[in-house]
Amino acid sequence: MGLFLRELQGLFRRFRPRYLFWTWMASLLPDQCMSSPRATLYRFAGCDISRGVGIFGRLTFVGSGNFPKRLHIGPGTFIGHGVTFGLDDEIRIGSNVSVGPYSTLYTATHSIGTGPCRMHPVVSPKPVIVEDGVWIAMNCLVLPGVTIGKRSVVSAGAVVKKDLPPNSLAEGNPAVVRKQLHD
Repeated sequence: MGLFLRELQGLFRRFRPRYLFWTWMASLLPDQCMSSPRATLYRFAGCDISRGVGIFGRLTFVGSGNFPKRLHIGPGTFIGHGVTFGLDDEIRIGSNVSVGPYSTLYTATHSIGTGPCRMHPVVSPKPVIVEDGVWIAMNCLVLPGVTIGKRSVVSAGAVVKKDLPPNSLAEGNPAVVRKQLHD
């Protein structure tokens, strides 16, 4: 009975009527259209999303506490369908950024535990920063603590484990800078 009560308490702590209502409303919009109204609905849900942002499909949010307020998106940014934001810490996306479909930006990690349990259960959140003008192509994974420099490109399917300098083209798993881009 005690376990059931703890689970029930956890459910009520996670119950956010405002967030649930507005994200549900956003899910009713058809994918690949109505990107500005969808961004407005996510703004109503508690996310810090500037005007002029286009969201082209349903988003997935993961995190603890009041996680919607940890997402910050600048003007002129486009977010593709099926993007996942892990919001145990801040995710700051600059202006004129493109995040491709099915990409994931995650802020939570765990330290390595002792022998019987290698994943230490305590979350170690680290922010993710995507600077202005970046293009993150489809199906990329951006790991906790990473900063992607201005006007960089992350190729499809890349796994970004460490910071990328401005004006770079990165690809692979782990992502490696293959080329410096010029204006």
